[in-house]
Amino acid sequence: MEKPTNKELNNDIKHIIQTVTRIEAQVIKTNGRVSVLERWRSYLLGAFASIALSIPTIFYLIDKFI
Repeated sequence: MEKPTNKELNNDIKHIIQTVTRIEAQVIKTNGRVSVLERWRSYLLGAFASIALSIPTIFYLIDKFI
């Protein structure tokens, strides 16, 4: 196997750098979307938890005062 020339190595390095740059840009976009989805999920879980905890209290109060 013959050794690659400096020109071939430079071309390979340029290709790798371009690929890594594209991957990095996509990861940044994806992380932003995932963060937004995680935030919405936490809001929904908090709302459901508060509703689930308040329903027994509401039923108790209705039963007690009616």
